[in-house]
Amino acid sequence: MAASDASPHYQEPGRFTRYVFNPSIAWLTRRGISVWGSRELRVPILRAYLKRWKAEVGVFFDGVSAKSSEADLIRIAPDHPVFRIDNA
Repeated sequence: MAASDASPHYQEPGRFTRYVFNPSIAWLTRRGISVWGSRELRVPILRAYLKRWKAEVGVFFDGVSAKSSEADLIRIAPDHPVFRIDNA
């Protein structure tokens, strides 16, 4: 069976990992301390996305545009998981 034919698999982390280990690593990483190569994926780039594609997708953003306030972008961000990964 090809890898693409396999059903998705998710193994839920245990309580220690979820509530102690992961938050601790995230806290250190945000403060510039990389643990085993840890990195933080920062999102949203909504402002740049809206600047480029507002004419095509604007109807889906509740009146928020590239010129909207940071608070407006933060408010709509959970409904629009748009991100870009750059290979630095």
